[in-house]
This record gives sequence, structure tokens and C-alpha cells, in this order.
Amino acid sequence: MKVLLFAFLIVSSGAFAQVTSPLFTDSRGKIIKSTTYDDVSGSPYLLEKWEKGSVKTGSGKTFSDLNLKYDIAGERLLYLNKQGDSMTFAEPIVAFELNSEKSAVPLKFVNSLPKADNVKENTFLQIIATGKSSLYKKYNVAIIESKGYGAQSTKRLFNPSVTYYVLKDGVLQKINLSKKSIASTFPSKEKEILDFLKVQKIDFKNDLDLQKLFDVINQ
Repeated sequence: MKVLLFAFLIVSSGAFAQVTSPLFTDSRGKIIKSTTYDDVSGSPYLLEKWEKGSVKTGSGKTFSDLNLKYDIAGERLLYLNKQGDSMTFAEPIVAFELNSEKSAVPLKFVNSLPKADNVKENTFLQIIATGKSSLYKKYNVAIIESKGYGAQSTKRLFNPSVTYYVLKDGVLQKINLSKKSIASTFPSKEKEILDFLKVQKIDFKNDLDLQKLFDVINQ
């Protein structure tokens, strides 16, 4: 098994995607060809179903009560118009929120954060905790290729993962969430962090627990 880095502009590679008939248009009617992944199992979307939500554009406009879907693979936000067509936005989107019952924390996303490892100007990160030090989550998609014993063909699967980033003193940096890593990232708060972790059972994969931890860090 090997993991292939999924260069989100996968249309150019031709290896995993095929350009099909136009499906996506922007709000001005311009045709945008869609990318399909017929040979890859799984989903490239954050949530498979359309979810109600709101968006904010770069010019300051806000729109609410939209049916939205975030395409992780294409790093783009889609909305469903009244005719049932999947659309992209004519203006750049700087923030959006999905009202999903599947998430324990609000699914609020922003971009235009400082550049960092695997984070570009238009990369959307989910807000987990805010304060003097803020925590963000980035959703990723890779393609895993596997060939079972005796199998004639190779299977391709979408393999989702997440990466966390801390924004501290104006610098965005990737962080591996663990007791040791958190304590070393915030040396001035090391005692408070370690005391808190002794008392509280924190699951570093649980965003609600991470919010509690960053409340201590930001005190």
C-alpha cells in the first residue's frame, strides 16, 4: 500500500480524475467543468449531504440559509441553487459556517490566515478555539492505493485526515496534539497545562476537549 499525495488541483494530473460534462456554474452563469473521481472509492467532501449555512465574501457581503457543501479535494465551497444545481461563488469566500448536527462544535471556517506548512492564502481552516493563542483544524484528503493478495486490480480510496495549527504571536504553525507537544509550545503555561491534564481526562481527538484545554492556555 502506498499513499499518494493528492495535489488538490487534480484535474491537471489526469491520473485520478476525469473532466466530465459541465456541472458547476458560478452565480453569473459561467460554466465551470467539474471533476469526478469515478475510480476512487469514498468521498472528497467534508459532509456528504448538503447542509444549511452562511458565507461571507471578500467584499463583506453575507449570505445565510444556503445549502452548502465543502469539497475538500477541490478546496472550494459549493452551494445548491433553487433549481437544484451545484454552484460555486462568483466572489471569493473568506468565511463560512455549516449548521450540521453531526459536529459537536460549530463548523466555522476562515481563510486568509498566515501561510504555513500546507496552508495557502485561500486554504480554509476550521476554528476550534480562539484567543491570544488560537487553534485551527485543516481537513485533508489523500488517495490510498492498495492491492489485496491475489487481486487483479488496484483499488483507490479517499483517505481523510486532519492537521491542527496554532496561531500564536501572529505565526501559524503545525502542531502534533499531545501533552508533551502542547507543553513545549506554551512554555509559560506549562505548569497550568500539566496540572489541568492531571485532573482532566482530555481526548486530543475531541474538539470539545481541545476547547477546554485552550481555555486554560488563554487564561
